[in-house]
Amino acid sequence: MECINECIQYEECIGIYVSQSEGACLLMDTYSQYHFVPGECSNYVLKTPQIDYPGATPNDTKLNDIEQLLYNLMYASNGTCPHRWKVESTTCSLYFDYKSDCDNYSALLKTYWNGTYCLTDKRF
Repeated sequence: MECINECIQYEECIGIYVSQSEGACLLMDTYSQYHFVPGECSNYVLKTPQIDYPGATPNDTKLNDIEQLLYNLMYASNGTCPHRWKVESTTCSLYFDYKSDCDNYSALLKTYWNGTYCLTDKRF
């Protein structure tokens, strides 16, 4: 319960990760991907509004519940760009030292690396 109270007090917090083996928690202010571990629930997220996925057309596969939740969390601030990303003229950018950090983002964002920044298209 202490972790939840800390998250509520931290304006940027959108969820918590609980490490049961270490008996500690981390406040999360951004999400980039998810991993499913059967029988273990270690991530707890705040309720977020549903954000429409721009690639969704009648011919596209609809996002499953986990993908939709992840997409909602990535755009928790309900902006043009993912939470904490910089708005550019036609793209969103986030500085990373390594391409592998950019590659860790969910395929939902369709990110690409320009040598310095991780980029994705603006949502609107």
